Amino acid sequence: IADVRKEQVADVGKMFMYLDVSGSMDQVFDIVRKRGAILAEVVQNPQENFRWGTYNTSGEILPLPTEFVEDAFAAVLFGKVADGGTDAFVLYPEAREFRADIDVHISDGGTNVGDLGEKIRRFHEQNPDLTKPKVCLIVQVQGQEVSNALQRGYEENGIPVSVMNPNALIES
Repeated sequence: IADVRKEQVADVGKMFMYLDVSGSMDQVFDIVRKRGAILAEVVQNPQENFRWGTYNTSGEILPLPTEFVEDAFAAVLFGKVADGGTDAFVLYPEAREFRADIDVHISDGGTNVGDLGEKIRRFHEQNPDLTKPKVCLIVQVQGQEVSNALQRGYEENGIPVSVMNPNALIES
């Protein structure tokens, strides 16, 4: 299935997947355990072209799964808990250093630690050699509330955004 999906989607380039693990986001773990591999499957050579991390008020780069299958994603996430605030920018510099073409956020769309659009703008003014992502995909999870702050922050910087329901990520 993974080979078919890669063939159908073509080469999306490098992907950085951000997991919002703020206090209201317990369901992110379940979604990523079940569907993270589906997202990673569209990346050619994921050992080289896929990175991921969690964020709340701080960020953590996660090790790559041993395989890009459901059980391996679950193993990396074992013992992780959702708590804290939401700083959707905290891993953005890591994604730019990685040269990610696509940013994928699994989130309720909120960010409450400063103005995301302003943070992205300042980052690129101070780091002109690091390119913006070509696109941002938000897998919109129902948290305590649903926000469009994340979407706005990217769009204010000329980065196209697509928002999808996590139920759309299914095996085919």
